[in-house]
Parts: sequence; C-alpha cells; structure tokens
Amino acid sequence: MGVFKPSRRINGKRVQSAEYAGRFRMPWMNKPKQVALCTTDKQIAERRLKQFTQVQDLQHEGLPVPAGLWGAPAHDLVALVDEYRASLVAQKRTPIHVHDTVGRILRLIRECTWAKVTDINATSYERWRSAGPRSLKNGHPVSPKTLKEYQTSLNAFCEWLVYMGFAESNPIAKVPKVETRGKETQARRAWSEEEFLLFMAKAPAGSLDYRSAVYILFMTGLRREELQELLWSDVHLDEESPYLMVRSVNAKNHLTQPVGLVSEIADYLRKMCPDSPRPGEKVLPYTIPGTRDLYRDLKALGIELRNADGKLDFHALRHSFATMLARSGVGADVARQVMRHQSVQLTPGNYTHTTQNAVAAELKKVPGVLEGCSRVRSLLPVPESHNHAQAGISDIMAAVTQYVDMRMDSLQKTLSVTACQRGKMVVGTGFEPVNGDTERIYSPRPLATWISHRKVTES
Repeated sequence: MGVFKPSRRINGKRVQSAEYAGRFRMPWMNKPKQVALCTTDKQIAERRLKQFTQVQDLQHEGLPVPAGLWGAPAHDLVALVDEYRASLVAQKRTPIHVHDTVGRILRLIRECTWAKVTDINATSYERWRSAGPRSLKNGHPVSPKTLKEYQTSLNAFCEWLVYMGFAESNPIAKVPKVETRGKETQARRAWSEEEFLLFMAKAPAGSLDYRSAVYILFMTGLRREELQELLWSDVHLDEESPYLMVRSVNAKNHLTQPVGLVSEIADYLRKMCPDSPRPGEKVLPYTIPGTRDLYRDLKALGIELRNADGKLDFHALRHSFATMLARSGVGADVARQVMRHQSVQLTPGNYTHTTQNAVAAELKKVPGVLEGCSRVRSLLPVPESHNHAQAGISDIMAAVTQYVDMRMDSLQKTLSVTACQRGKMVVGTGFEPVNGDTERIYSPRPLATWISHRKVTES
C-alpha cells in the first residue's frame, strides 16, 4: 500500500504519469483499490492518501466527516442551510429569527458564489462586505448594524457546521466586526412627557383603542411581545410589593424574571383585572397594533416621528421607562434589574436619554468655584459697567496678590519679634541660638539688602 506513479503503454513504449496515485485496502475490503491523488508532489500525495483512508473509515462507521479532509464528500451548502433551519426550529427560536437568519445566510451563499463548505472563506466575505451591499427591499445601502447582523448569522452557521462535523474550523471567526457605535440609522429616543400625555388624552384615529397597551409599556418597561403574552396569572398585585413575572418562553433573554411595579401602574392593573380571571387569560384582550398603525396615529396627533435624537415606536416606550427611572433617582443596579439587562452599563448607556433642558437644570446645582473662598470673593469688587469675561482673571490675580502681601507683612512682624528675642538671649547667656539663620532664610527683605547687612555684621 502506498503512492506511486501509474504508467501505461503508448505506441509500444511505457509512459509514466506525472501525477501520483494511491493504492489502499481497508479491513472490510476483499481486494486493494486505487485512487488518483491529483498531485505531482510525493509528500502531498502521501498526506492525501492518509486522509482519504481516514474518510473511508469514518463513512464506514457512520460518523460525520470533517470537510477539511481530502476526499471528504462535498456537501451542498443550500441543503445544509435547510438542516440548520430545522435545528433553529428545534431550539424553539422565534419564527422571525429563523426567517431572518436563514435569509441572510442564503443571500451570502448566492452573492459570494459559495457552493460547498470549503468555499466559505474570510476573503470572499470581506470582499462582499466592502463592496457596499444594498437592501433588497428599498435598494438603500445596508447599515452597519445590518452588516453586523449578517456576520452574526454567518458566524453562528459556521459554528454549527463545526459542531456537526461538516467543517474543521470557523473560517470567519477572526473577521473583525463592524463598528456600529455612532453610526445608528434607526436610533430611538424617549417619549417626552408632552407627547405621551397628548397620546393618552386623545384616542387613536384607528378603530382600536390601544392606549392601555402604551400606558403599561411606558410604566413597566416591558417589551411589546412580552406584554402581548402576559397572563393575569403572571401579575401579582396582592403582594406587599406588587410585581409581574415575565416567563422565559416570552423573554428575550429566555429567563424567568420578576418586574417590580410602581404604585400607579399597580393601581391601574387592579382596575383592569377581572374579578375571576380564567386560566390562561391574557392581560390584553386584543392584539397590539403594528408599528405602522402607531406611526399613523402619532402623525394624526401632530407628534414628530423622527428628529435628530431618534424615532418613536413601541420599543421607545422602554427607553422612556428607563429615562424616567434615572430622572427619579433610581440607582443604576436597581434600574438594571427592573429593565432585566445583563450589563449595568447597558441601561444608562443605551436606554437612558437626557434632554438639553434637563442638563441645564442639573447644571444649576453646581456651586461657584470661589464660593468656599469668602476672603478672596470679598476682595473682588466688580464694577457694574465692567465686562466680567475680561476682568474676571485680572481681578482674581489682584485679590490674590493683595492677600499674599498681607500674609508677608504679618510674617515679617513675627520674625522681627523673634530677632529681638534672640538678641536678648545672646546678651543674657553669651550663646547664639542654633537657628541663627532664621532671619536669613525667612526674611522677606530683598537678597541684596540681606547681603549688605551680613557684610556689616561680619566686619
């Protein structure tokens, strides 16, 4: 068994092939077989023959064959995507998640011209991403956030291929992700108090009055899908601290977590709650309208849908709730728990919005820099006709200079008394104190005056 260069007779002469072939025999085979290794290098031929026999062994045992082995069967990518779709459905992923994920992967396969697992590589993906793909719906350039979602979907698919044994490694694992911070095209903003009160005061233009849904979302921070599936059995209003429970089947993070209720929304839910709710009865007896319906109703009320801060939609009500918590002085960790975020930085960083008026109101609380220096402030007479911006610095310097002069005068008087005491000590004892250089070190007199005085003393 081994590699060799096959030969054959041509016009009576034996001609040897330039490429190697391999002869092998597996334990279950009755006789050896031959395979073309398609290379002129002996080392490569030996490696390919070894991998090929490994493939035969794995297939015989019914085990998955890594796509990186030479001679591994070429799996059709579209067929593998169908298997991946079935895997996502089995994992209880939402239909919209399955639809979007599979759609992104199929688009990449089509536009990057991938046919087999081995065709997926970082170079072709980077080339597709840098070419500026456009949306299939409106033809607009794909946003950085959408590009990041494409990479996330492809990365998850490649990890699944590795897990299932169709690939040895993830070919795009080290591709850098797209930076999305500061490049958001669909940023959200919190509802202002005026916009929310206007919406609650006037019924929507449509046939369905869904103001109760908007109010609950605004006061609880629930996601629209979570509120839609909320049952009365999940709402606990008789407890000392009322709360509702978001079940894992409805939560985005797939965790069952409680949500504390403020007293206002707890009272509102008590009025809504039937006397004896049926098992499985939902809090909202109707289906919350779509975003288009909300846009129509906001426009009819004269509420601006988009501005420089972002857009309004149902999820923006969750931003409004986080902003209300921050303005009410709720701690960051408590706000994170109520919002059910994994990171404490996510709540203030992405969901809390501060208007310019709120910033100005808070800045008024900052004390003046010189309020603690009453002596300096008292030495700053500012004429009414004077320009504060031009005279501020000079006035401060003048006051500081005056203050220093006063301190130096006081120090000089003190040193004069000390020198007099030292003279009396010399007369009475005949010894000069150890700190005889006190006058030289601390005297505020100019240096030339001190030198002349010293020469007279020594003479």
